Amino acid sequence: MISSAELLKILVSRCASIDASYIAKASITGKNEALFRDLTLQAIGIDYPSFFARPEWVIPSQSLELWNRIRPKSAPGKKGKSKPAKKGIVDLVVLPMAEPLGIEPALAIEFKLWYWFDALNESKFGETHRDTHHSISKSFLTDATKLLSVIPGPEPRRHIVTVVPTFHVGDFPNSSKNSRGKFLKERDFKYVTLSKVNSYDSSTSTENLRQSAIKALVSDFRAYGCPTLVGGGLTGSYRDITVTTDFVVSEIPTNLKN
Repeated sequence: MISSAELLKILVSRCASIDASYIAKASITGKNEALFRDLTLQAIGIDYPSFFARPEWVIPSQSLELWNRIRPKSAPGKKGKSKPAKKGIVDLVVLPMAEPLGIEPALAIEFKLWYWFDALNESKFGETHRDTHHSISKSFLTDATKLLSVIPGPEPRRHIVTVVPTFHVGDFPNSSKNSRGKFLKERDFKYVTLSKVNSYDSSTSTENLRQSAIKALVSDFRAYGCPTLVGGGLTGSYRDITVTTDFVVSEIPTNLKN
């Protein structure tokens, strides 16, 4: 229905149409993927009048059964057994007006937000991480198999959008009295320790951080056989923190390598 290139174009266009500070705020005040989902939903509603988009769509029971068979196993429980999912929700689906109660959407999209420092952390890649929520690779495969369970056909109708904010840490004050970490804490950023901003050299390049983070994500997603595109480069500021936001859009094929 919509290719990765078309989805990327929609997302970048809609984000560029609003005040850039809102895009920055979405990543500073929390991993707020919902803003990007809602902007995409709005655009699809305008551009595709014979379809309607729904957020937080609960997958039907037969899809849940399939997902539990093909998804990556979660960390073992107390008895050493993986716990099956009791419920599955797709961030955004598009349904045809002609069949609004159908069990197979025309399009299904998952949204994820990983900071630049997440993507630069090698321990977040690979499938041995016990906690799916903290593993980029396991999280991606979990979402990918969910989409395959909802739309099993070969058409390019399954996509994962990864939002990648990079802070311009080189612009932060950095002294014994006001470190970069303190600067972020004063602005209520929740992941200061994980960001390791105090360890950066004063000559740290935002562009190098961005490109290295994107390269790591694209390499990982393509290794699973997922065609992946990159776009964005949208820059805005919120509470004196400048952020450049990129989008990594991956199409999920039927022959996903997992």
